[in-house]
Amino acid sequence: MSFSRFMRKSAVAVALAIALVGPAAGPAVAAPTASSGSPAAHGTDAKSGSTAAKAKAKPGKYKNKKKRVSFKVGKNKVRGFTVTAWTQCGGFPDLPTYAWYTYDFPTTKIKKNGKVKAEHKGDGYTTKLEMQFSGNKAKKGKFNYNGPNRCFATVKFTAKRKG
Repeated sequence: MSFSRFMRKSAVAVALAIALVGPAAGPAVAAPTASSGSPAAHGTDAKSGSTAAKAKAKPGKYKNKKKRVSFKVGKNKVRGFTVTAWTQCGGFPDLPTYAWYTYDFPTTKIKKNGKVKAEHKGDGYTTKLEMQFSGNKAKKGKFNYNGPNRCFATVKFTAKRKG
């Protein structure tokens, strides 16, 4: 198929950039690149113009490998979230102390794109929860706790559906 024939049938616009360097550069060879207005530049299908939808969070119980993070998913909400975290308290001028504590997080809605990003403020403490659902996995999970006496804990996790 000739190039001019290809351009007549193609629905995608292509921007070409040609640069000659020096007199001995030889014949110019252009590599096609996706222009900012083309569907290929935005990760969409050229025919339909739509992106692939992420899989919804599947209902069930989720746990990470070390079993320190667990929660349930149902009715597009995260319920019963608990995490056991290595917590540091205190610090300057004294030495910090460390201990394992278990924290929970209130029921939180899962957005349509599968993301959870929520913050809960209690009496003197703040907790944050973030994660991305994709089918039966919760990826890029992160839990933060900041509380009284300069106590803080952070846990990053990936959890799988167990039932």
